[in-house]
Amino acid sequence: MPEVLRPDASTTRTPPAGHSVPSVVGQTTMHGCMDKVGPVDADYTQCQAGSVGDVLVVELGSPTNTPTTDYNHIVACSLSKNTSGGKEVRMRCELRQGYNSETAAADSTANLNEDLDATEVVVTVTDGSLFAAGDVIKIDGEEMIITSIATNDLTVTRGTGGTAGAIHNSGVDVLDINQGSLIASFVCTSIPDTVDTYFRYRCTNDEASRITNYTDLQLRFVTLPAAGSGAIRNARLHWGGVELPAPGETRHMRLTNEEDRRNKQGASVTQELDRRTGGSTSRPF
Repeated sequence: MPEVLRPDASTTRTPPAGHSVPSVVGQTTMHGCMDKVGPVDADYTQCQAGSVGDVLVVELGSPTNTPTTDYNHIVACSLSKNTSGGKEVRMRCELRQGYNSETAAADSTANLNEDLDATEVVVTVTDGSLFAAGDVIKIDGEEMIITSIATNDLTVTRGTGGTAGAIHNSGVDVLDINQGSLIASFVCTSIPDTVDTYFRYRCTNDEASRITNYTDLQLRFVTLPAAGSGAIRNARLHWGGVELPAPGETRHMRLTNEEDRRNKQGASVTQELDRRTGGSTSRPF
């Protein structure tokens, strides 16, 4: 059977200056409000209404067995809105390794690719693929939160974290305040009204191969700009975890169209799955 890494008993990691920590409802530890065990479990963390860049980072527990394959690493979370109607809330879920805090800056290896005035909100860099929406960057001492990315153009909120907008020259270093290696990420959209819904992302083999230490994995959640019209809403995070492949598992557990059709008709596909994997099957949450 696959193992699911859930948040351990630690509280949230320190978010960067300029970010707010989502409030905890129902429990006093992040483990309590993240480790959902049943459909009536009311624990959750709640981001501020209409917030962009709220950050929640939780440490995952250590696996019993270290996977020996890059297949079948699945990141999952459960989200909802605080009330019906209004704008759509969106959140990015990231799997990271080696995260410590977001208070120190490291060289991203990208550079500013334009002369920037003190108010411009679209920042052109030499390599936008190094960043993600919700990241905090620092240029010449000024901090900025990335809200969206179009190739090498970063749309940002200027002067965050107590810093002020300033003039910057092309060619200077762009520092990344987000620590730890990004393994994989996905964006959760169309979060339904008040009903918590699971989102699942299967890491590619290349993404899973980036994991070098399964005892040092973290989930990082970042609120993104809301979409649509109407009143602003709060995003709620109920659960998060990472499913790891079972010992000996070597193949993707993905049904073909024919197998899916047979399964819906009530025919068993267990023997076929077992044949493919040598007797180990991986099931959804």
